[in-house]
Amino acid sequence: MQFVNNWIEPVVLAQGVESLALGLPDGEYTLTLADSQQSATRWEIVIAVVAAGTAALQRGQQGTDDQAWPSGSVIYCAATAGTLTEIMQRLADVEGVASGPLTIIDELASTGDLPASGAAGDAYLIAGNVWVWAVGTSQWFNAGAFEGPAGDDGRNPEFQSSATHVQWRLAGDTEWIDLLPLSEITGSTGDDGRAAEFQASATHLQYRLVGDVEWTNLVPLADLQGPAGREVELQTSATHVQWRYVGDAAWTDLVPLSELQGEPGDDGVPVELQTSATHIQWRLVGGGAWTDLVPLTDLQGPPGAAPWVELTQAAYDALGTPDPATLYIVVG
Repeated sequence: MQFVNNWIEPVVLAQGVESLALGLPDGEYTLTLADSQQSATRWEIVIAVVAAGTAALQRGQQGTDDQAWPSGSVIYCAATAGTLTEIMQRLADVEGVASGPLTIIDELASTGDLPASGAAGDAYLIAGNVWVWAVGTSQWFNAGAFEGPAGDDGRNPEFQSSATHVQWRLAGDTEWIDLLPLSEITGSTGDDGRAAEFQASATHLQYRLVGDVEWTNLVPLADLQGPAGREVELQTSATHVQWRYVGDAAWTDLVPLSELQGEPGDDGVPVELQTSATHIQWRLVGGGAWTDLVPLTDLQGPPGAAPWVELTQAAYDALGTPDPATLYIVVG
């Protein structure tokens, strides 16, 4: 339960409404509603649990009624008879509790498991609360929660290793603090390990230690193979070697032709030709032997048509015996 000094606000609240905007810090309060700040004639006590400016209300507390509060009404924080009675009861209970150190003897499931009596300083933990033996009243008294409210989150630590130490710092700090010498966590040098060798089977990349017989599958070859690529085609333009994927329209310059052309070479030795009885032949000028190039028979076509002669009848008669390979045409 919390209290606040000199706090009062105007309020309009319908009967039965259990939520209200209040300008109070988060916490649980016992508040009083009245129909006037100066001349109140009726009141209602409520318990308000405030979170982020909104209160969840428990209406009609300490013998008062849940009522409607019109314009002109107020809500304020003040000590009530019920609150004072509770405080006095707690003081009476605490008077019998030992003021020295407490000893938490055990954790129990419920108050029904508490022993019938205890000694000064005896305590038990039940559902997160500490129950203490009050020697003045010879009763067990709930002294409150064993744990306080959760604190703010701490800053995260960061770690690194320097040349000599494992070091740490809180996030946002600039200086590193030596935590542990590396020499304390470094063992002696071990023996050299055996060398490994690798091969590819039909389905896997495999390994074994040198000297072993069996190969162990390491990675499926299928995991190392990407999808099939598209086929590429090449051509030469006036200035470049070009490429494109089969099916694409545009060609991409790959290499300038000028980068593939060397310096002009020296002139070659001239060639001379001749015909033998059977071949056309060649050799370099100044060379010795002739080399057959093409058989003459490959250059000869079929025999041509027979020759013919025009002559008069008298001239033909004068030939005596005509040539059978000649065609004679008699005219006139």
